Amino acid sequence: MASVRYFTQKVKSKKTAVYLRVREKGTDFNISTGLNVFVEDLSTGNTFLKKNVRNATTKQLKHTLDNLKTVLLDDISERLNQNQPLTKDWLKFQIDFRLNRVDDEGEKKVIVTVSEYINHIIKTAPTRENGKGGIGISENRISKYKLLKKRFKEFRKGRELEIKKLNKKTFDAFLNWLMVDRGYSDTYACKLHTDLKGVCKDARANGIEVAKDLDSVKTYRPTPYTEDSDVIYLTEDEIKKIEDLGQTHHKIICYLIFFIYIFSL
Repeated sequence: MASVRYFTQKVKSKKTAVYLRVREKGTDFNISTGLNVFVEDLSTGNTFLKKNVRNATTKQLKHTLDNLKTVLLDDISERLNQNQPLTKDWLKFQIDFRLNRVDDEGEKKVIVTVSEYINHIIKTAPTRENGKGGIGISENRISKYKLLKKRFKEFRKGRELEIKKLNKKTFDAFLNWLMVDRGYSDTYACKLHTDLKGVCKDARANGIEVAKDLDSVKTYRPTPYTEDSDVIYLTEDEIKKIEDLGQTHHKIICYLIFFIYIFSL
């Protein structure tokens, strides 16, 4: 019966690569999993990782490694029952396939994170169609994409998220975090929320897999004032009179209107 276990090589930093050792009747293969682990979470006992790890990343890694080991043992058993030899290339393919890196034909899957796709939008800004029907996104719009990426990274506490896993639940959690946890205004929070959905729709239009429930994500456009607010309206004649006053007087009038509004609250 084949045996599978994880190990690491010489430790030179805080994180180290995870390797897999497969033994079966004279065959002995050491293969990199392509995964990394925090050295402080390695066990000195019989298990590969400490039992009570607190790091969320390591907890997810433990879950991934446990599942990988289980399915690999099944794959190896099935291959041996078919009298097929174990090879390093076959084992490497199984690892990549089970970790969702390649499809069943060995073709590499494109894994795109939210941050990566926002970076793609920024990088291709000069050739993108803008809201006016022309070519090229403005510097102001690029800045907003950079801000979106920053806020989403803060929301995720630095952890990346595949764009296809950005589902309605995560969208709702992001909006709640912006408005409740961070206390941002409705207008600001909803704009970031809407822009994030726009990023996903752009990705889908370019052949990137997104969450199946993306279309069910509802976006909002809050009004800048409430029902109880006193809204000041100007007639066309009044606007024309202000324009005729010239730039300096125009600014004075605007300030007066602003202060009238503030003191009416």
